[in-house]
Formats: sequence, structure tokens, C-alpha cells
Amino acid sequence: MNSLHLNELVYNNYILVNVLIEFTLIKHEKKELKSLIRQFILLRDGEKCRRCGTSEKLQCSHIYSVGAYKKLEFDTDNIVILCFKCHFLFWHKEPLAASEWIKTVVDKKILDRLKLRSQQTGKGMRDFKILKAMLSQQIKNHEKSCI
Repeated sequence: MNSLHLNELVYNNYILVNVLIEFTLIKHEKKELKSLIRQFILLRDGEKCRRCGTSEKLQCSHIYSVGAYKKLEFDTDNIVILCFKCHFLFWHKEPLAASEWIKTVVDKKILDRLKLRSQQTGKGMRDFKILKAMLSQQIKNHEKSCI
């Protein structure tokens, strides 16, 4: 191995260290955003499973999967509340039935908007400060409308 490759390796390791440090900061911010999203979605969906109506073991479930549609991870239109059982034993085990069911519980305009967003190129909204402010405002607005 010549010195040029060693310098490239050191340079690449240096970048990797920076990425890991940045990821740690983002991980902390993501945790805070996920908590805000959960709080908002629970308020919006009435603190019960959208499928069976139970209020036990509730989870946020993404309509468009985060793995395939990373840019929709923090999009509140892309999330519904499901209980553990409905999330894993229905949503993930019966995707064809789930895709038909979701059309009956989520407004067509929202589903159309999500479909368009899923087809857009780019990373989507990833500015955590803006997302945090927007989610906090949505929670406040929803809490006011429930009073």
C-alpha cells in the first residue's frame, strides 16, 4: 500500500468519524421528533387503535414504510396509530388487506398527497428544528381545538 492510499484511508476514516458524530446528534434529535410525532398522532387519532379501537399497546405505524420512503418518516400524514396486534399481525402480515383497509380510514386527499410525496425526488424535509417547531405547533393547535 502506498502513501496515497494510506492518506485516502486516513481521510476516509476522518470523514467516517465526522459522520458518526453527526449521526449521534441526529439520533438524539430524531428521538425527540418521534416523541412529538407520537404525541400528536395519539391526539389526532383519539388515543385508540384506528383498526380495532383498543387503547392498549399503541404504536405509530407508517403507511409508506420508512425503509423505502425515508423522506416520509416524519410526515404526520404518513402515520396512523395501531395497537401492537393490528400493527404486526395485520399491517405487516397482510399487506394487501392492509392497503385496502387504509383507504377506508384515511381521507383520499391525504392518501393522494402522500402518493405524490412518495414519488418526489430528494430527501424531503429533514431540517429537525423546523420539523420540531411544526410538530409543536400542530400539538398546540390540536389541544386548543379539543378544549
